[in-house]
This record gives sequence, structure tokens and C-alpha cells, in this order.
Amino acid sequence: MKHALLAFLAVMLPLGAAAQIPLVPPAAEAPAETAAPEAPAAVTLDELIATLSDDASRADLLAQLETLREVETADEEVVPVPLAQRLADRSARAVEEGWRRARILAVEAARLPGLAVGFGRALLVPETAGMLWRLVAVIAATQVAMRLAHRGMLRWLVRQPLRRQGFVLPFRTRLRRFGMRMLSGVLAVLLGWVAGYAVALALGGGDVPQEAALYLNAYVVVGLFGIGLSAVVSRVPGTMTLSDLPLHAQKIIARRVRLVVATAVYGIMVAVPVAQALGGLPARNSVRTLVIVLSAAIALYAVARIRRAMGAVLDHEQAEAEARRRRRRGAEDGDVAADMGRASGRAWLAIWPWLAYAYVLGCFVIALTRPALMGALVIRGTVFTVIALVLVTVGQRLLRGARSAAAQAPAPEGAVGFRARLKGLAGPARIVLALVAFASAVLVLLDGWRIVDLGELLERPEVGARVWGLVSAAAIVVALVILWSAVSVWIDRKLAGTGMVTSRQRTLLALFRNAFTVALVIFGAMIALSELGIDIAPLIAGAGVVGLAIGFGAQKLVQDIITGIFIQLENAMDVGDVVTAGPITGAVEKLTIRSVGLRTLDGVYHIVPFSAVDVVSNFMRGFSFHVREMGVAYGENVPAVKAAMQEAFERLRRDPEQGPNVLGEFDMQGVTGFADSAVLVRARIKTLPGAHWGVGRLYDELLKAVFDERGIEIPFPHRQIMLSDDALKALSPRPQAAAE
Repeated sequence: MKHALLAFLAVMLPLGAAAQIPLVPPAAEAPAETAAPEAPAAVTLDELIATLSDDASRADLLAQLETLREVETADEEVVPVPLAQRLADRSARAVEEGWRRARILAVEAARLPGLAVGFGRALLVPETAGMLWRLVAVIAATQVAMRLAHRGMLRWLVRQPLRRQGFVLPFRTRLRRFGMRMLSGVLAVLLGWVAGYAVALALGGGDVPQEAALYLNAYVVVGLFGIGLSAVVSRVPGTMTLSDLPLHAQKIIARRVRLVVATAVYGIMVAVPVAQALGGLPARNSVRTLVIVLSAAIALYAVARIRRAMGAVLDHEQAEAEARRRRRRGAEDGDVAADMGRASGRAWLAIWPWLAYAYVLGCFVIALTRPALMGALVIRGTVFTVIALVLVTVGQRLLRGARSAAAQAPAPEGAVGFRARLKGLAGPARIVLALVAFASAVLVLLDGWRIVDLGELLERPEVGARVWGLVSAAAIVVALVILWSAVSVWIDRKLAGTGMVTSRQRTLLALFRNAFTVALVIFGAMIALSELGIDIAPLIAGAGVVGLAIGFGAQKLVQDIITGIFIQLENAMDVGDVVTAGPITGAVEKLTIRSVGLRTLDGVYHIVPFSAVDVVSNFMRGFSFHVREMGVAYGENVPAVKAAMQEAFERLRRDPEQGPNVLGEFDMQGVTGFADSAVLVRARIKTLPGAHWGVGRLYDELLKAVFDERGIEIPFPHRQIMLSDDALKALSPRPQAAAE
């Protein structure tokens, strides 16, 4: 508020000098009016009734009116003026008007030194000095009462320290403090206003002085504006605002905007009326010119300072983003909403200063040349512009910090994919809401400056119907998205529940989610289009024709879907099963209505359409068998071989990892055949579904160890080489010659 007080004192300095200017009678200032032409004689009501009652008189009156209309129409026919001449006339009138206004401003500016000199003399006048002292007393009362009330109520309502650096409060606490801070600010302004009126009544002897009433009205406007501004930017650390700019940038924006508003409001609502009361129209015009020039200069400087502050913030954010990308070795950020927020921030930083400069200069010219437009156009447009800026700020806030919303979301323990789904929905939702905020800001701006009359547009039946249809369609889409999210979260919680979830349940829940999503999209699109006024009957008929054409042209797809339906009805496979579908054997990772995704042993992922599946072999139904057909040498004792295989099975049952997977006793089937060099002995081990691979590997390892311990030979191919006598003689060593 100290900036507001400085602005008030700055615009009130010339008022004392305004008392030294003699009051000019209004008759001397206004030019003499020209004599009005003599009006025609009025027709009495009785004569008009009598004329309209008589048929002949009424017909005569209508004929005269028709003649008069033809004469006026003939008079209106003018010779068209060339475009060049029209442009020349308008430019000449504009230059003449500008020159006239410039001379008036020069005259008003010439009075300002005299006003400054007369300020000191005004302090010696008892009436002026008393007025200033009363005004100072009212200002002091309002400011002291407002500050004490604001701090006291804020501490009583929030019951927490006003400043807590280095500690981030929870969102609900910050939101509660935000609401309490707004409420305490409004109550503090009202209490200051009451205190100011009480002091004014006491000093005025029961009557409120005019200057005090003017100041108190301006004080309420500036105070409420400051409260609204603190909701967007704040100078207090740790407070929640709509803007996510750093604290130093928010401080600069808050100080400059408060100073501009205080200068304009106190100058127009207090200084100008008081100057007119003391010195008449010349003093009012001079003070008004001073207030306008001072407000424009402060506003231009404020725009430049805010532009530099926001530029520094954006450069810092860009440097942080580049540092994150370098740490990730060139990987993309992956946050679409945050990237859009930074892009919109850069675009806004490049555009808004020039818009602000144009706005300030436009207001300056209008205030000096067309004061009547200030209330009807400029002030209304300014209020709507502030609302549009708030909407733009909210939109930029929605586009930034995409990860934080998902990270702060309360994900239930064990909910698979809940956080990822929430983040995936939060990003598009923030983008849509940001676009709505930007579009609303544009509409509010156009309506505020009367470029487009939204009220008149909405009153039109066709426009109103379209708007409400769009709102209804948007509400339907939002409701369907919420419904889809709720069903998806319910499915995730079912899949991640503490109870046993079978593969069948997992598969059916996944298929239900896909079918529910497709049905929701189709029916939601139909309902939304009908709310927009689009006749969906032709769409339904066209969909039938297209479906028939697809049925003939995509018979393979139809076969995939029908086969997939029957496979699911017969429970042929589930997610997690190891199956052979067509030529591929692998683990089922994904199962849709038309295809199955298999991961083979070498890690290759295959998508097999159901139309290519004639037989489904499932290795995971009920139980499994590890079949071992062991070959031993012909010279081995078969009962000893059976005992060795039984010993390996007993060791397998005692294994802590694979033993629990074994079901039942050892199924020894005996000799099953004679090979070229081995006797084949077969046995089976019954296991849990899908556990026969691990059990078989361990059993084979144990069986080899038992055979080695008992000396049982496992035959392998032998090769016998037969040589002739001559070859043997050639290969045999030669006898040594007898020593001579």
C-alpha cells in the first residue's frame, strides 16, 4: 500500500494550487448558443383523434405522408464522392482535430507551473489547510485500521505463521490459506473503510466532507483491486497464487501494477473532482492532464520492468530444460503439456509487451481527446482485459508442471497402471482446459472492447442453441471419460487385489475393458453429435452399409473375430499360458478379440490372427507331465536302471525349489523299445501346470549323477574300424636289424 499512498500524494500536490485559480462562471466558458428555429405549431390530441376517425381525413393524411417520403427520398440522392476525396476529407478533419487538441493541451500544460507555485500559498489558506489535514487523518485511519485488521484476522483464521520458508505445505492447506487470505483482505478493506468514515464524521461535525467521501470510494476500489491482484501474483513467500512465476517476478508485477492503478484511480476519482470544486474547469482540466500523463508514464515504465522480469524467468526455465535434456543425453523431455507451456510462454512474452504499449498509448490518446469514451469503452475494456489476462494466466498454469499433478495424485496401493493412467489423462485434460481458458480469454477481450457483442449473439436462438449444444456435448464427453476412468481403475484394482486372480479372470477383464472402450466411444460419439444438432440417423444407416461392405471385403477380419469369440467362449487360452497356436509356440502376452500375441523362447514377439489357428495346444491346463525315455546299454540290468531312475525321483522330491511342483508318485512305465545301441526305459513325472520344464531339467541332472554313481552306461555311438592284413603289416612297426 505504500506505493498507492505515494501515488495518491503525487496526484494531490496540485490541488492546493487549484484553490488559487478564480472560479470562472459557466456562462463565460460556454459559447453562446445560436437561436433555435421556430418550431411548427403542435397538433392537439383531439385533432389527431378526429382526423384518424374520419375515413376521408385519414386517407388524405396517408397521401400527404407518402408525398413527404418521396420528397425526402429525392433529397437523399447525392452524387457519389470518390474514394480519394473521402480519404482526403477524413485526413484533413483528423489533422484539424489533432491540432485543436494539441493547442488545448498546451494551454492546460502552461497552467501547471502556476499550480505548482500556488501550492505553497494554498497551505496558508485555512480552508485548504483544513481540508488537507482532514484528508490526511482519514488516510491514516483507513491504512492503520486495514493493516491491523488484515494481520489479526489472517492469523486468527489461518492459525499458522504467515511466512514459512523452506517448507512446502500440503495442497489443501495452501488452498485453505488462499481462501482465508482473500476473505481477510476483503474484511480488512471494509474495516478500514468504516474507520475512515468514522474519522471523517468526527472531524466534519456529523457530516462527511466531500474530499473524504471521494477518497474513501477510491480507497475501496484500489483495495479490492489489490486483493484480486494478490490472487494472481503475491509479494509474500509461501502463498498460493494463480501464477507459478518466481517470487521476485511476482513482486515486481504486483508493485508496478498497484502503482499504476493507484495513480489512475486516486487521480481521476479524488484529485480531479477536488480540483474542479476548488478552481473550476481550468483547474480540473490541468490536474486531469497531469494525472493522465503521470499514469501513462508509470504504466509504460511498468510494462518495461515486467517485460525484463518475465524474460529473465523464461531464460532461466529454458536453461533448466536444456540442462535436463543434457543430463538425459539428448532424450526428449516427454512432457507434452510442459513443452506447450514453455512454447506458449515464449510466444506470450514476444506479443504482450507490444499489446501493452499499444493499450497504454491508446488509453492516453482517448483520455486526452475523447474523455467521454473512457467510461463507456476504456474502463469496461480494461476490466474485461484484466479478466482475460487472468484466464491466460490460468491457461499457462495448466500447461505447466504436467508431472507434478500425476506425482501428487493419491494412487491406491497395488493399483497396477493407475498412476500412469492418471498421468495420461491429466495431460490431455490440462491441455483441453488450457485451450478453453485461452478461447474464453479471446471472447472476453472481444466483448470487453465491443468488437463482438456476445450478449446479442447469445440472444439469437440459433446461436444459443449451438452454444448449449456444444456445452452439452462437452459435458457428455467429460462424463464418459470419467466413467471410463472409473471402470479402468476398478479393473486395475480387481487385477491387483489381495485375492487370487486367475488367468481366466485377467483375460476376461482385459477383453471387457477393450469392448467397453469401443462401445463407449461409439455411443458417446453418437450422443455428442446429436447434441450438436447433427442428425445421426443417416450416420447409423451409413454405418450399416459400410459394415456390410466391410463384411464382404474383409472376410478374413470377420473370421478372426468370430474365431476369437469361440476361442474365448471355450476358454482355450488365457494370458500367461504357453500354447501352440498355428505354427508358433510361446507364452501368451496379449489376447484381443481377433489375435493373440505370443512370446517365443528366443524373445521374439509374434501376433497370430485367429483365422490362422486351426488347433490350439495349451501346455497350462490342469497339470503337466515330464516324460523321460532313457536309453541304456544292452549290457545293463533293467531292474537296476529302474531303481536308479526311482532314486533320482526321490532326490527330486526332496529339492526345496522343484519338489513342491511334483504331483503324485513316480510313474514308471518300463521298457518301451529297443534302439540300435540302447534299451529304452520310459517314466513320467506329474507336475503343476507349466512346471514340467523346470522339473524335467532338474530330474535329468539328478539322473545323470545317479547313473554315474552306479556305473550305469549311457550308450553313445561307437565306431569300429576294420583293416586288411596288408594294412596291418604296413602299420605294424618294422623289426630291428640284427646287430652285425
